[in-house]
Amino acid sequence: MRITAFSAAARSWDKPFSPSITGLILLPGLLLATIPLSFTHLLGIMLKLLLLAIIFWLIYAILKHYRNSVQKRPPSRSSPEDMVQCAHCHVHLPRSESVKSGALHYCSDAHRQQHQE
Repeated sequence: MRITAFSAAARSWDKPFSPSITGLILLPGLLLATIPLSFTHLLGIMLKLLLLAIIFWLIYAILKHYRNSVQKRPPSRSSPEDMVQCAHCHVHLPRSESVKSGALHYCSDAHRQQHQE
């Protein structure tokens, strides 16, 4: 069967690049090698580089998150609250937790009732 130039050109798209095509692999300013590259070989190299970039980014993100969690400052406390003394049992407690009756403070409603009797 005779292959014409048209049919050969029409079928060339499903074949990888010719091994006679040379490609340059360059890293930041460094020429590593001049080797023949096919399209699938280039694709493999690109996928490996992409995978390496993703791995480095994940390591960076995990370390940054860890560093931020270690360096967190404890939450600042609110302003100190006044302490009052129970008029019945003389226990000190925060003013917000006390039961007030007139000018006196109590630790519970039961102590307020006992003290007023």
